[in-house]
Amino acid sequence: MKGLLCSLVTIVILALPVGLTTELISVYGPDALARNASSDLREQYLSRQQLTRKLVSDRQISPSSIDDWEWQALRSLNEPLPLELPYAEQWLLFGSETQVITFDISATQNRILEITSDRQPTAQGGMFVEIFEPMGERHRVVATSNPTDTHLRWPVSRTGTYRIRVQSLPGSVGAFALTLDEQFAFEFPVATDSPKPVQSFFGMPRDGGRREHHGIDIFAPRHTPVVAATDGYIARVATSTRGGLHIWQRGSDEYGNPIGSLYYAHLEDTHVSAGTWVNRGTQIGTVGNSGNAISTPPHLHFGLYQRSAGPQDPLPWTGLARQATLTIPNGHRWPAWVSIARESVNVRTGPGTEYAVETTIDGGELVALQAATSGWLRVRTGSGVSGFLADTLVDPPTPQPITLQGPTQVQASPDPSSPILIELVSGTVAARLGRFGNARLVQTESGLQGWIIDPVAITSDERPS
Repeated sequence: MKGLLCSLVTIVILALPVGLTTELISVYGPDALARNASSDLREQYLSRQQLTRKLVSDRQISPSSIDDWEWQALRSLNEPLPLELPYAEQWLLFGSETQVITFDISATQNRILEITSDRQPTAQGGMFVEIFEPMGERHRVVATSNPTDTHLRWPVSRTGTYRIRVQSLPGSVGAFALTLDEQFAFEFPVATDSPKPVQSFFGMPRDGGRREHHGIDIFAPRHTPVVAATDGYIARVATSTRGGLHIWQRGSDEYGNPIGSLYYAHLEDTHVSAGTWVNRGTQIGTVGNSGNAISTPPHLHFGLYQRSAGPQDPLPWTGLARQATLTIPNGHRWPAWVSIARESVNVRTGPGTEYAVETTIDGGELVALQAATSGWLRVRTGSGVSGFLADTLVDPPTPQPITLQGPTQVQASPDPSSPILIELVSGTVAARLGRFGNARLVQTESGLQGWIIDPVAITSDERPS
């Protein structure tokens, strides 16, 4: 009989579609959450190839400009800027050129990379965000944003260094904001701003060592709201001797993949009933000390149980305290080009004096302003180095009159391949605003700004013809 049953089971499994069989076998595996989320993201978001086709069809970019847009993105990916999270910056785009930056960030398994882009109502265009996972010496795209997205969340499948590339869409104009953060997979289940609310940890002895603590205790005043740590169905609302008034929730991630059963105990009261669906962050009850916690200060006992694995430490999913929301207002007061206002200044690898010096540039030189963040500017120097300098070290360019010594072409950007805006005759008086690499930014009497490019040898940083 036993052999017959095994044969029947084998036949049933073989009769199932391969995809369904794989799903049944792997849905509760250790990497199922990230793997399923990755699949869902690939179905939901545009690839870069799809985006470029859409930009051409919508006439936001000409077919002849695609190569340049893609070359900028490739160069940026190979020149990442190390960054510590959380981070926020402001962009001011002028439409004439697209901006692109790649950040190298460290991310932790079972946490969420959260990237938000926003724009002022008068701004046009947007940002295209891509998350790359390291694959040996190469990088694989694991998530991208649609042009209209303002919020991208990616569940980190393994601890390591990830690259985040952000590129403005062609023709984007106005003020934009970008925030990058690493969030815990769960919403912190107690709405307290105490810096150290977790006072009892997973695995600590209970009842004189006869059992272990299968959760964490989060202390807060009585009646403090308890919120759902993730999406999911309320499986049970009940009272027991040990847990007092408690709630069981079948948790799911934002893509519908099962996470496990979540246990909220010692509640004062509840705001939900069994069989209802709740979203992450929804209040489901309040903190109390019911059950065997009657002699202790009010707190929430929070537990996580996963099929075939039993009780799990929820701390890596929640963190030690509630995380503050990272916000930054749109727009900044700086022009696209700023001038070094000291004899020499250091360009650093990050927004702070504790970061290493990347390069030093002399007074009067121009730097291309890419973003502003909390008293620091992210810039690109004339030698092609990207980094940060304090905003107290720069000023808007100061005009200095010059007389042109021959016929001179004024181009749209410091790139030698940029369009020619005007050709000025010998003896023309113009205002020199500063030098960027081998190019001088000038302004004519009519107010036209452009670049006079001095002939130099092509460097490794310049685009090949």
